[in-house]
Amino acid sequence: MNSFKIVKNSLSRVKHCWSDYFISMVMFQFIRMIIVLPSLAYLFSKVLKRTGVLGLTDQNMLIIVSKPINLLLLLLILILSVLFIFYELGYYFLLADKQISGEEYSSKGIIKELYKKGRYFISIYILLFIVYFLLFLPLISVGLSSTLTSSLKIPDFIIDELLLTTRGQVIYALALGVLTYIGFRLIYTIYFFVTERNLGILDAIKKSWNFSKRKTLKNIFTIFLVTVIPVLMLLIVVSILLLPVIVSDMFTPKISPVIAGIFITVIQLISMFVGALIQPLIVNVIIETTGKKENEIVGEATKPLNLITIIKSNKYIKFLAVIVFILFVGVNTYATVNVIYQPQSLVIAHRGNTEKGVENSLGSLNGAADVDADAVEMDIQETKDGKFVVMHDFNLKRLAGVNKNPSDMTLEELTKLGIKQNGFKDRIPSLDEYIDTAKKRNIKLLIEVKPHGKESKEMEENLVKLLKEKRVDEYFMVQSLDLNVMDKIKEIAPEIQTGYIVPLNIGKLPQTKHDFLVLEDFSISKSKLNSAREENIKMFAWTINEEDLMKKYFRLDINAIITNHPETAVKIRDDEDNVKTILDRVNYILEK
Repeated sequence: MNSFKIVKNSLSRVKHCWSDYFISMVMFQFIRMIIVLPSLAYLFSKVLKRTGVLGLTDQNMLIIVSKPINLLLLLLILILSVLFIFYELGYYFLLADKQISGEEYSSKGIIKELYKKGRYFISIYILLFIVYFLLFLPLISVGLSSTLTSSLKIPDFIIDELLLTTRGQVIYALALGVLTYIGFRLIYTIYFFVTERNLGILDAIKKSWNFSKRKTLKNIFTIFLVTVIPVLMLLIVVSILLLPVIVSDMFTPKISPVIAGIFITVIQLISMFVGALIQPLIVNVIIETTGKKENEIVGEATKPLNLITIIKSNKYIKFLAVIVFILFVGVNTYATVNVIYQPQSLVIAHRGNTEKGVENSLGSLNGAADVDADAVEMDIQETKDGKFVVMHDFNLKRLAGVNKNPSDMTLEELTKLGIKQNGFKDRIPSLDEYIDTAKKRNIKLLIEVKPHGKESKEMEENLVKLLKEKRVDEYFMVQSLDLNVMDKIKEIAPEIQTGYIVPLNIGKLPQTKHDFLVLEDFSISKSKLNSAREENIKMFAWTINEEDLMKKYFRLDINAIITNHPETAVKIRDDEDNVKTILDRVNYILEK
């Protein structure tokens, strides 16, 4: 069967049984929010409490896992997470399988069948599912995901660093290709495991690997189709629904906010339904590619629950549905009228504007000033003779082509070296001349101190002395991954705005005496941002390169974003400050 026929059959079946899938989605969302997440949060809080820390970070990770009881609790968290993901994905596979077979089914019956497979989790093979569910599927995303793992990803700063070199780009591309290939070879694992009563975890993996042989390219294309088609259909529907908003704004501007409120609500409802049905579509496609034949009486046997029929037949539910719809229309109408947003977030160019020059060079500094960035984040190291050079890497080979370390060279030797990147040429600057250029261009600096282990005892004092001599100690900012370095600088010069970089933070924010925290997007949440505000601590997001993430953080009004694309970020921030037409406002609300 060709891919288009497979997608067509799957769309038809999901359309016929959409109520079952939508109710299932609501059920699992409820279980996740009310039972699973609170339970996992409770267990994790016990781990943190036993260790005496507020949250897990890259600094205290080893301390946390060094206690046996903590390891057991963390393993329990992993097992509970895997069980929830198994029940969620397994439920969809069994539901779709029974619909295709024409069997009668119920939620209770499906859960009972999944429960019977639980005995296979009491073995060492559960580690395979931990890897498969919590690491493999979220990273590769072959179409299967859980509400529990939808936000898991490789932190952007890791990928960004890897992509800085050609070698890194090749490694990343190869790794992604290999993992994607493996992911599609194992795409039938859950289906075989839940539908075959006596099949174990390892056997399901082996069967999927053997069955998917010579089917990888076709499966990739089919999954692509089933993902893209609903999205395209949604875009077409949204475009049509926006037409009345545009017309009303042109001819009846007084009532256009109400019209906008109605159609925003309709679009949000449709988007919610489409989002809920993407996963069932992919599950149906996977089963369809196994060649399983659909029972001719599937429509009669399954008797899907129809929400529209229920709403129409029950006057109380009908009344409640109308009230809820009107409330959402009211909220969206109010939002349309009152969308006036002026983000105050700083745009900080990561290592300068690397689209205009070599990173950490005077060229990229000037490039950042040219596009009106508010500040430049740059890296410094102490040289062999106790001076400061602007350089990120601990070895000069990547940029200068010299297999030497800045810590083993004098400032004079370093500033004579040329550097190349992305077609740009420059030379290594000293911190002294970098500050002078920044002052001339009237742009702030966010100075990151990168200790290499060979620093002098006076390193922090020498840096503070230089900043004071340049009269920028109360104007520029200083940050570092090394908390001891930042504590010393803050002790020497309390007037300097200091920040602590935390690449990984799960749980509460670390207690700090510094003025701002720098967190990677992976670790930032709205609750953490609110906590930082309550404690009067600024928060910077690093490294924000995607436009949708820029919009997200501008709308959260985070104190600053650090980005490799400062020109784009400045433009988006300016656009966010000019939400004027009804259509602009509608787009703003829909994107939130």
